[in-house]
This record gives sequence, structure tokens and C-alpha cells, in this order.
Amino acid sequence: MCHPSPHDRDSRQDQQATSAPTLFRGRTVLVLLLSVLCGIATGALWCAASHSWPEAVVTGGAAAGGALGLFHQLVGPQW
Repeated sequence: MCHPSPHDRDSRQDQQATSAPTLFRGRTVLVLLLSVLCGIATGALWCAASHSWPEAVVTGGAAAGGALGLFHQLVGPQW
């Protein structure tokens, strides 16, 4: 039987620790950030136009959802 040496086990743990996957890619962060900013701006403008804040929240959410699809198409895959 061949047992791995302690050195082999340490090198595998070092590789696993250094090659941790990233949670979000840059393109994903950019698309989500732009859509949230559009939703916030739309909600703020809707509220400033003398509408109630629940209407502003719903309108901002709808705008963020629409902007998400738009920015998903506009931001290229090279990000």
C-alpha cells in the first residue's frame, strides 16, 4: 500500500485554499449595480412627483427588473 506523505497532503490543501472560486464575476456585479441604481432613481423620481411611497417602491422595482434585462443585453460577455 502506498500512503501519501504529509507533504503531499499539505500541498493539496494549499492548492484548495488558494484556488477558491469567486462569488460574483465583474459583469454580474456591473449589471446588478446598474439595474439597482436605475430602480432607485426611478423610485425617487416617482416619489418626488407627489406619488405615494408604495407606488414609488413598486415602480422602482419594475424599472430595476426592466433595466436588468436591458443591461444584460448591453454589457458584453468579455466583462
